[in-house]
Amino acid sequence: AFTSFAFYFIDVFSDLGITKMEAENYIYRSLVGSNFQFPAKCKTISMPNRPEVVTVIGSLAKAYTKTDNFKNEYEKWWLSQAPEKPENPQERLSKEKEKAVADQLENEKSSLEGINNFKKTIAETKDPALKKQFEEALKTMIATQAEMKKLIESPDYQNQMKEMQKYVAVEYEREFKEKTEKYETDYKNWQTIKNPTLLIKQRLNQFLEISSDIDFNAKLITKNNRQVFQNETYENKNNNWKMCFRAGKTSIETARLLATNWLKEL
Repeated sequence: AFTSFAFYFIDVFSDLGITKMEAENYIYRSLVGSNFQFPAKCKTISMPNRPEVVTVIGSLAKAYTKTDNFKNEYEKWWLSQAPEKPENPQERLSKEKEKAVADQLENEKSSLEGINNFKKTIAETKDPALKKQFEEALKTMIATQAEMKKLIESPDYQNQMKEMQKYVAVEYEREFKEKTEKYETDYKNWQTIKNPTLLIKQRLNQFLEISSDIDFNAKLITKNNRQVFQNETYENKNNNWKMCFRAGKTSIETARLLATNWLKEL
């Protein structure tokens, strides 16, 4: 019996145009992703044959999630999902201050290079009238930069910047509080799914919830060269709900039974 079932696995993979490894990848992505994943050839499987395919894939899913390969891949994925701690206001302000100083030094360096290049251009210009225009332009450039430097170093400007920094610090504190609350929630949720069994339970329950109210008698109409649900409520359902509808009643009933039994085993 086991041998014949193994051959049936091979037949199913052949019908779906995938290998066992690819089938496991679809299962893995369905588990860690937000949408059901399936090969395109699933659509070509006749309705009467779909429940058997569901049964085979369901058995494969249960077996695959017990393997070391799955556990290792899951651990890598889980670690990659770790929420990032929010940057505290002091660190954020310090980095911005360092960047502002670096930007100012870069601007001063760029301005000096611009003036030196302009002086070189003037020295190489033979036309007296054009040379005079360039010299006037250079004077204006130097004067403008001097005014800007004087403005930046003035007490009024410095006081304005200090007031601005106070406002920014208060705003950063507010953002930090909000982000910290979100981080703590995300961290708890992340820790919850450290054990893949818990995420498997979540996904099975989500499937049972999504597939609990499928109207398999819903009417489809053609609109803008594509088929849509006549009932607007159905049309606004998410992709997973619509996938269940397209899979067919007997397929979903089989999948729901498998999911229910799997949950009992976990």
